[in-house]
Amino acid sequence: TLKWLSIIDEYTRECVALVVDRTITSETVINTLSMRRFTRLTNAFSKKLENHAAAIALHFMHYNFGRIHQTLRCTPAMRAGITDHIWSIEEIVGLLEFAEKNSN
Repeated sequence: TLKWLSIIDEYTRECVALVVDRTITSETVINTLSMRRFTRLTNAFSKKLENHAAAIALHFMHYNFGRIHQTLRCTPAMRAGITDHIWSIEEIVGLLEFAEKNSN
């Protein structure tokens, strides 16, 4: 049997994403929603390049440091030997606060 995930814009009633697969996991939903940022009709479109760069940096930081990958069975940063644990959101935000405090 096939299952589908359709994401509908509540305002325009337009289908903005459609995924059809035999199984749809929570990871599939998260990946679909996170990739929506790169399209114009998105839930989190950035009008300023600076905001877009910050959102992309946050996305890749979480992707590489805060999320276990199914094939690696650890984070890419752990596999590369950059870190020894999975980073929490608090640690990622703390890194940003540390960088802002030291830039002044």
